[in-house]
Amino acid sequence: MKRQASRQERTRLAVGALAVLLAGLTFAGCSSDTQDHDLCGRYDDLVASVDGLQQLDPQTAGIDQLRQRADDVQGKLDELQATSEGQLNTAISTLRTAVADLRQSVVDAGASALTTARPLIEDAVTTVKQAYANVQAVADVQCSTPTT
Repeated sequence: MKRQASRQERTRLAVGALAVLLAGLTFAGCSSDTQDHDLCGRYDDLVASVDGLQQLDPQTAGIDQLRQRADDVQGKLDELQATSEGQLNTAISTLRTAVADLRQSVVDAGASALTTARPLIEDAVTTVKQAYANVQAVADVQCSTPTT
């Protein structure tokens, strides 16, 4: 009798443990979905911001336009990094540096030297595009968003 009670007890414990495990996995999945949703939402915001920057022609865009778009991308990068939990740190850091360099090229150029600085600004925009492609490659996998 004691042997049978022991089996019943183990069965109940196993069923209870399984229920707790399944509940934990369910809640972990919900948490992950929420985190992924936040990450992907911030990524979508970054995509729109970078698209706005890429739409500017470095040969004709004004200093204020370039600076404003670069600042907007930096802000979206901050938001994305805050939700990425380290998943995108390297790619974000590379893009952040490229955008900061673009912004600095624009600031350094000033209105009087803008014509002379256009090739440097164009190079900086190209670097931003390359760094952005790295962020896309990582984030697209996480968010299952097709690369544009």
